[in-house]
Amino acid sequence: MASDEKRSVVCVFHDVAGFEGALKGLLKAGFDASAISVLGRHDEIVDHFGQVPRPEEMSDAADTPRETLETEVALHKAIDYLSDALALISEVGAAAAAYAVGGPVGVAAGSADLTETTVDNILSGFVDGNYRGRFEQSVRDGGLICWVQTPDDATAAAAVRLLEAAGAGQIHQTELSA
Repeated sequence: MASDEKRSVVCVFHDVAGFEGALKGLLKAGFDASAISVLGRHDEIVDHFGQVPRPEEMSDAADTPRETLETEVALHKAIDYLSDALALISEVGAAAAAYAVGGPVGVAAGSADLTETTVDNILSGFVDGNYRGRFEQSVRDGGLICWVQTPDDATAAAAVRLLEAAGAGQIHQTELSA
């Protein structure tokens, strides 16, 4: 029979930069985005608990609202795809319009303008800004909690090293019911 327990390394960050660095480090080290979860949004926490508990009260509670990093990764992939498609459409449109107005010089000017303000940069900045705002709210609430599912001791030790290097506090292992 499969276990309903999920062993995780859990930690708390008190600054967004360290937290973001830890997430990037975990992904770069090969941790799957679906194995990394972060504290849910402020309103979800308040709705669930009636207030915002201290991070140490939420870190080992199986019912703490959270979402996997996979959600953010999927969103970024969708935005990248849409951005590439819109940029191509814009480039073709801008090039045709610039050529009609200014010939080859107009094409070069239109392409330079497009490069400076790509749809990808605008959309990614918006999404990153929304996540950053949410992360900053968690810091104001007492800390950002991160859970990393670790199937074995070697994976747990690697997660602990990465989280320590990024400045995490209250690092420990926990088993949460699925």
